[in-house]
Amino acid sequence: MAISSESSNQMQTAIDCDTCENTAKHLCNTCHDRLCDNCKIIHSRSRATNNHEVVSLTCETLNYTFECPSSHVCKWHTKFRSNTGCQTCDVLVCEKCLSGEHKGHSLIGINEFFQYKKTKLEENLTSVRSQLQTYECKVEEITKKQKEMQENREEVKEEIVGQFEEVTTSLKSYKEKLLNDADEKAAASLQFLTSKENALKTVIQNLQEYINGIQSNNSPEKLAFIFYTTCELNVNLPEVCSSVKNPANLEYRVETRDLDKHSQTLLGHIIRSNDNITLRRKEMIEIVRVLKLAKTAILSLACCSQSQAFWISTIDSDAYEKYYEKGNLTNKIEVDISGRLNKPICLVENDDIEQVVYRNNITTIFAFHNLPRKLRNVAPLLLSCLCATAEGEILAGSVYKSEDFFVILRLSLNGEVRQYITNVVENWSEEPVRLGDRTQTCIVENINKDICFSVTSSNTEAVILIHSNGDHKITYKGAGSSISQSFKPRGLCTDVLGHILIADENNRVIHVLNKEGGFLTIFGMPGELQCIPISMCTDDKNNLCIGCDDGKIRILKYLD
Repeated sequence: MAISSESSNQMQTAIDCDTCENTAKHLCNTCHDRLCDNCKIIHSRSRATNNHEVVSLTCETLNYTFECPSSHVCKWHTKFRSNTGCQTCDVLVCEKCLSGEHKGHSLIGINEFFQYKKTKLEENLTSVRSQLQTYECKVEEITKKQKEMQENREEVKEEIVGQFEEVTTSLKSYKEKLLNDADEKAAASLQFLTSKENALKTVIQNLQEYINGIQSNNSPEKLAFIFYTTCELNVNLPEVCSSVKNPANLEYRVETRDLDKHSQTLLGHIIRSNDNITLRRKEMIEIVRVLKLAKTAILSLACCSQSQAFWISTIDSDAYEKYYEKGNLTNKIEVDISGRLNKPICLVENDDIEQVVYRNNITTIFAFHNLPRKLRNVAPLLLSCLCATAEGEILAGSVYKSEDFFVILRLSLNGEVRQYITNVVENWSEEPVRLGDRTQTCIVENINKDICFSVTSSNTEAVILIHSNGDHKITYKGAGSSISQSFKPRGLCTDVLGHILIADENNRVIHVLNKEGGFLTIFGMPGELQCIPISMCTDDKNNLCIGCDDGKIRILKYLD
């Protein structure tokens, strides 16, 4: 059969009638029979076919007939043929389907249903092609990251080998351990990337199958695709191509110490860098756990990284108590701090030994590991706050009561005073930090060795950053228009990125500064905006642990 190129409505070659040998001039859209004039009359008068739709036979109607069959084998009942479309469910159905779950649904003929589905599916082609390109780009990114990860692995291994060349041959076994560690961590990252790659390729395959299905030329696969593929693109395909969070590169860190005592420190260890860790957007911050450990406000909070436990002291307590996450009390240190506004406690971990450093009374610092021991009496200063440093020392914030300003001491774990940060107190601000009445303080060392401390009293409400030698860096007094009440800093901590996190009691929010003291953001407790944060620390999973006024610890996921 030939089709005229001049007019789609004219037949260049005669086509025989399907019933006799005369020339066909008509087409039944219902049963797709080609009919001559006489057979058309008979077809229209027959009881079985008198309700069929008969049209003139043209090139257009003939092509339409070839594209859409009069019936199709039912997807669910293979012994039945379907010639009806269910508009309710958007699928082709047979007689058996109509007597079952499709009973009473809105129905249309196969021709109309075919054109409807074909048009809707073709409308999605532009979006499918766009998504295909997006996912292919993501695969390219992963391929590039895989190569970078492999190169990074080799660089790290070279660093390891170079370091080991400087030590004795007796440490060769430890070198092999580190190399294996690098391989395992890199392999885990590569496996993660491969998994993501495979997932993206699966989506790409689905997209390609979609394109192939709708563009197939007169094949059973195309018919099946058109009849049974949903027109809602987001049913089987993601609405957007999600970003791939790549694993962090490896780093080899070395701190040279006495080989006999610190061989592992000397030889380094494999870690993941912090380059890939980011601060979450406000709407992505979530509470991952809530621990009910007390009945009143938690003034002091310290997380034990080795045992997944917390040391706390509450507003009405005369003790420091250790709780595991399930809420069971495992240790208790009774002290003379009842009614005090400041009940400082910190943890120092050296050589896998965890020591609790705490305030025993208004002037005395104690340490506890199995048994309590006195570190230092700081009289005539009054002890106000404590924190551990990266070097295993103690920073003790104290009040010089006769002058009523703030003083910092740097102590060893033997109680030796290694530094008085008092001679430069005038440089902290235009005037010394005057404390006033009912002083509440907190202190922490940042990753860049800066010292951060907060002061809340009758005449001072600020967070002050100083260099390790005491030189003033910046004073933060709240984020201005970002808060509705006066700034009242309470808990204070830093994280692996050097963020400075400040609990603001009055505004019931957390202020986040960068390590230089620049303001970044403010966020409240997700879903519990009336909750008041009092004390804070971070755990070994980079979560933010917040001791609150209701005696609960809320653990927030705020970093990715």
